[in-house]
Amino acid sequence: MRYLILALALALHLLTSGQALASDKNEVIAPIQQFFDGFNSGDFKSAVAACAEDASVIDDFPPHGWQGNGCQKWADAFQVLAKKDGITAAKITSGKPRHVDVNGDRAYVVIPVTLEVDRGKKHKKLPSIFTAALRKEAGVWRMSAWAWADL
Repeated sequence: MRYLILALALALHLLTSGQALASDKNEVIAPIQQFFDGFNSGDFKSAVAACAEDASVIDDFPPHGWQGNGCQKWADAFQVLAKKDGITAAKITSGKPRHVDVNGDRAYVVIPVTLEVDRGKKHKKLPSIFTAALRKEAGVWRMSAWAWADL
């Protein structure tokens, strides 16, 4: 009987630990999804709000790296690029995350994504990888760094 109680206690612990872990993972993904949703709707203010104040960004267009308020600097640079290159629509579609590692108030996420852009009459789909480092600040997850890599 004692072994049965221990086994049930262990099973309950593992079950509730798994639920907490799933909850943590969902919380970590939320600011990334907020960033994608803001980008897709052209609401860069909402997208940038998913980032920590001192965020760093690496992307495939010049100057390729932005630091300190990097998400806002990146958003400004992307909008200039879009206007210069005639991008009239841009949308990020995310796949199933490949990694969601949560360690206390830090997290690491890797997500396959597809960027769709319209340039004039041309529509392009660009498969890519989005990688983010996040930290929890005052109970809220924010991206402290992210990188985009075309495949």
